[in-house]
Amino acid sequence: MKTFATFSFARTGSTFFHSFFVDKHLYSLNTMEFFNAYIVNQYKYMESIYRANNIQIPQSYRRYEHKLISELFPVLWSTRFKDPHERSLALGKINPYTLDMLYDTTEALKKIGYKYLFYKIIFQQVCKHEWMDDIIKHTDEIIINYRKSILDSYISLHRARLTDSWQINPAWIAGAKYKPEYDAAKTHWELDQFKGFVEIYNQYYNDVLSSIKSHNKSYTVINYENFCKTLDKQAYLSSVLNIDTDVIAKDTSFIKQSRSTKHEEAFINSEDFIRDKDAVDEIANCKIFN
Repeated sequence: MKTFATFSFARTGSTFFHSFFVDKHLYSLNTMEFFNAYIVNQYKYMESIYRANNIQIPQSYRRYEHKLISELFPVLWSTRFKDPHERSLALGKINPYTLDMLYDTTEALKKIGYKYLFYKIIFQQVCKHEWMDDIIKHTDEIIINYRKSILDSYISLHRARLTDSWQINPAWIAGAKYKPEYDAAKTHWELDQFKGFVEIYNQYYNDVLSSIKSHNKSYTVINYENFCKTLDKQAYLSSVLNIDTDVIAKDTSFIKQSRSTKHEEAFINSEDFIRDKDAVDEIANCKIFN
């Protein structure tokens, strides 16, 4: 079996990109974000991988289940699941995940004859940055997904936080569609804050590349803007990743969240953003990848 891990910074189009990998029973599995804030998602794997194939559920998943029920759920219930910030704090403090869950899932899929495992990594409350080296060592092939326009990522992250809207997929949520209030959400522009975001963004990808090289792993770079322009995404991914076309979808059900093309519309103090535009243009693009 061959494993593919996609490393992405937040709001770089990784969910859209990764949705092109399909699930095929006993052949390929796409877990999307393996260490996901939607923590009960792992119960699906407990059923479809372990119970359905008469494989004993490993201790890593038993510990996960115990921590969810005995520690995390009582805290989340006390917040009534309403406040995203409270949920984030709880997830960060009581993290039910361990790396062994990823390792055990990989071994179980090998045992029952899967050919491919696709998963993506975004470091957040339940996926710790210090796990990077171990994840890279564990996987066969690395995909680096990035967005050349760091400004677009910056705006997207603020809008998602302000509206608590992270993706639109009718296949997951019935009736999901473009919401004008997403584009209407405005944050306060501060050049120094954006500079700090750019530094963190670039450092993230430098860290990933450093770890990949230290472990002598091969990797493929997927630029979000170029990927969006690619007409035949199935053929493209099959070619650059050297994988079967039948585990790649021709299209995706994800809907583009934003229809705004003017960056200044994202800021309350748009005149300040326009004033800083020359400085922004100097630093707004990711220059780590050619």
